Amino acid sequence: MFGFARKISPTKTDAIQKMKVTGLNFIKESQRVYPKGETACHLVGFTGIDNDGLEGIELAYNSFLKGVPGWRPGTARRQATRVDFQGSEMVEPVNGYNIHLTLDELSSRLRKMRSLRHAEN
Repeated sequence: MFGFARKISPTKTDAIQKMKVTGLNFIKESQRVYPKGETACHLVGFTGIDNDGLEGIELAYNSFLKGVPGWRPGTARRQATRVDFQGSEMVEPVNGYNIHLTLDELSSRLRKMRSLRHAEN
């Protein structure tokens, strides 16, 4: 059976790696960080599983935030268990930019509380 998981926590990754399962590989993926959680989420927006901005500032500035993945050309034969990278140089990834927003956190929380109360009524 073949399966995979994405965006698993570092704690889970460490626990699985300690099991030393043969043939199991891990690939690091980038993940966007929201230090204030859901504060101003209606403005910040969100991303999909591949970190593409789908709403808000995430969508508007996606091309600046995403960066460019690295890669290395290689050759694989049918039924091969490994890919041959001999003589090929790694093209390094390029990090995306960061955006730092200045928001009045208290004001944003109060607006969210008001909208939740309004939705209940």
